[in-house]
Amino acid sequence: MQGSAAELAGLISRTLLVSSSRAWTPSHEKTLHQLGCRHSLSPAIVARPGFSHTSDTYQSLLKSLSISRQFNSIDKLLKQTRAQRVFLHPRVYRSVIASLVAGRRTRTAFSLFHDVASIAPEIGPEACNSLLAALASDGNMKSARNVFDEMLNRGVDFSGINGSVVALLVVHGLCTELRANDAMFALEELRKRECKPDFMAYRVVAETLRQMGCVVDVQMVLKRKRKLGVAPRASDYREVILQFVTERHLCEAKELGDVIVSGHFLIDDDVLNVLIGSVSSSDPARAISFLRFMLEKERSPTLLTVINLSENLCKHGKGEELVEVFQLLSMKEYFRDLESYNVMISYLCKAGRVKEAYQLAAGRILCALQNGCGMRCLQLAVVMILKGLEPDEPTYKSLIQGICRAKNVELALEIFNKTVEQDEGLAKALHTFVLCLCKEGFLLPVSKLVRELTCRIGCADSYLTFLRYLADAGQHSLACKHLQWIADESPKMLHTIPPKFAASLSSS
Repeated sequence: MQGSAAELAGLISRTLLVSSSRAWTPSHEKTLHQLGCRHSLSPAIVARPGFSHTSDTYQSLLKSLSISRQFNSIDKLLKQTRAQRVFLHPRVYRSVIASLVAGRRTRTAFSLFHDVASIAPEIGPEACNSLLAALASDGNMKSARNVFDEMLNRGVDFSGINGSVVALLVVHGLCTELRANDAMFALEELRKRECKPDFMAYRVVAETLRQMGCVVDVQMVLKRKRKLGVAPRASDYREVILQFVTERHLCEAKELGDVIVSGHFLIDDDVLNVLIGSVSSSDPARAISFLRFMLEKERSPTLLTVINLSENLCKHGKGEELVEVFQLLSMKEYFRDLESYNVMISYLCKAGRVKEAYQLAAGRILCALQNGCGMRCLQLAVVMILKGLEPDEPTYKSLIQGICRAKNVELALEIFNKTVEQDEGLAKALHTFVLCLCKEGFLLPVSKLVRELTCRIGCADSYLTFLRYLADAGQHSLACKHLQWIADESPKMLHTIPPKFAASLSSS
């Protein structure tokens, strides 16, 4: 319906343009951009006599192109505005810079910022800080310093990152390059500047010195940590990590998360979920380490996080790692409901790990049976069978017993039929199934089942079990009807029934 309306709008617009003697004005152009219909009009139609772009139309175009990240078109329009000395509102530059940074076009974003640095305060601190962080992340320190100086000189506020977080980022960067002595000096300088390095910052330096074999320096740093360090605040690190992820600085988010996790410091569940889901796209191993940390702390990821992690592991061909993830989660009894269980089976099958999918599925079913969770067992079995995972005979017999105890005979019969369709060899478990159903009093469903299977695959032993149960229960009339049915429909099977037993039924 929406597509038809857009086509109609385009048709009407073209007709009006061709037939009208009035000039195509900038206000028309702006309106079309606001309605999202500008693409429906070709340049030849719009290029009417008397038309020229104004600041408004350029701004509408640039904002629209920024949203859709059409960087080549943005570059062409910006060149036109410079050549024609068109005034653009600072918010337009803000949109374009933000779009370029998000698209990892940091050099282009810096070039634009450099041209309009005089209006940096009007562009706003958010875009400026984002550009500064992106340039630093890319290692373009000269341009980053230029942006920093412009912001400082023109009074643009820097991101309000807590001083302790700044201290950690500084010493972590130095220690990554094994510049532990510089990091020790930085700790003292940062403390003098009221940045207050926390326990994590001191730990990073101490661990680096330990790796370098500087035992004396390690003890000195740890002594300063106890005397001068402050406790890290999870809320401060939470804001920084979430901002890193939002701006797609995943490497920085990953490293900061790793520092927190390796030191077993506090980190909120939602931050861990974000880290696992986002980092898994580029570094599955690190994402799994975050998951392991979460589980060790007796906390659980959201199902969405598990789905994102599983999807990325499949995308990278990490089948072994996927199995490891589901084993870790299974040990913590994560798959307690049908939805999460279905996710596990689906992704293991998607990764071609059918054997592991079966083993985990069978384990969950047996666990449910042992705990008396009959209905949950049924649900797990349904998913398992629908995914094409064939249970072996011991698992199947245990499953049958649990199904019967759940007293959901319709679902029990459905599961049995689906399984036998996949592997008729499992029909030999029919004897157990018939006995269980009979004990629960489901005689009529059993009667129908054995008749159907007798016609399909033959089941003399199971039929005899059913007849004996009917006789013991005093249901002689029903037993005789079945005996007659066998004589009429399957005379060969009649020879498998002991003559004395058949005679006792006939005489009763």
